[in-house]
Amino acid sequence: MWSKNAEPIIEPQTVGIHSLSRDACLTPKGVRSFLKLSRLSTDDVLKQQLNNKLNHHESTYSNRKKEKSSICNDFFESSILPAWEARSNAIEFCHKEAVKFRQEIKSEESQINRRNELVDTRIDPYALRDLQQELEEKYLRVDQLLNWVNNEKTIEQIVRSRSIGMLQDTCQLDSDSPLVKRMNSCE
Repeated sequence: MWSKNAEPIIEPQTVGIHSLSRDACLTPKGVRSFLKLSRLSTDDVLKQQLNNKLNHHESTYSNRKKEKSSICNDFFESSILPAWEARSNAIEFCHKEAVKFRQEIKSEESQINRRNELVDTRIDPYALRDLQQELEEKYLRVDQLLNWVNNEKTIEQIVRSRSIGMLQDTCQLDSDSPLVKRMNSCE
């Protein structure tokens, strides 16, 4: 979309949980791209988009000015909050998948330990080593996924905190305002 000033207005992207899978989380290039694009299209251009809305409203409705906090609230509810929720859902989905995957590996490990008692190392001397190596690789993948999830959660907290500060400054809201309380409850 283009505004009257010929500046692009980027609409926030959303991704549904239905498009996520464990494989998408284990090789998170797509999820990482979604998170990056979502942040770019909402939080990184928040001030410009909000100023456009406020300036457009002032020039269009100079007779009956809508309260600034109401415009800011509408902007938060329609643009920022859906993007925050979509990103949180994606990150949380990957976190839950990592936890499930770790439980599956532990279960597999206990089954392998029971099988080890039955394996004759004279027949296949490398079987035990191969199984242990496979388990270690799976644990490594889960640990990498959990580290990535924790990093994304930290990034999300930083981005949201910055966005809340920008909204407070641009909308001239004090920390006791209902909108600021609502935004902080989403962190």
